[in-house]
Formats: sequence, structure tokens, C-alpha cells
Amino acid sequence: MKKLFYVLIFGFLASHVCTFANAQTPEKTANAIAFYGFLEDPRISEALENQCHVKFSHDAYYTNADFLNVFNKH
Repeated sequence: MKKLFYVLIFGFLASHVCTFANAQTPEKTANAIAFYGFLEDPRISEALENQCHVKFSHDAYYTNADFLNVFNKH
């Protein structure tokens, strides 16, 4: 069940990152936010970069409070 959840999340993320990246400037960089450890597997970024032809990066946050502190500063 847990693997199915991860597969569904990855599929959702991949489809939205590809759509978002194609609308960007020619540099085609896709950025995402996630909880710490969620997108750390290098196979995820490799798959997104190969399938969508983008440079993928993400910011990881330990807690909601960490994210909100960074979000509110910007």
C-alpha cells in the first residue's frame, strides 16, 4: 500500500513538473518543495530530468513551521 502511494505521488509530481517546466523560459528549471527525505532518492530527479528535459531541484523542510518561516521571509 505504501509503495502504491509513492508511485501515485511520483506520477502526479512528474506530470505537473513536466507541464510546469515546459511553460518556463528556455533554461527549463523545475523547482519543488517537499518534506525532508521525500524527494531525496536520486532516481526521482534523474527520471524527471530525463523525461521532462529539465534541471530538477527541490527544497526540503523538516516541519511546516520551517517552511512557513522561509515562505514568510519571501
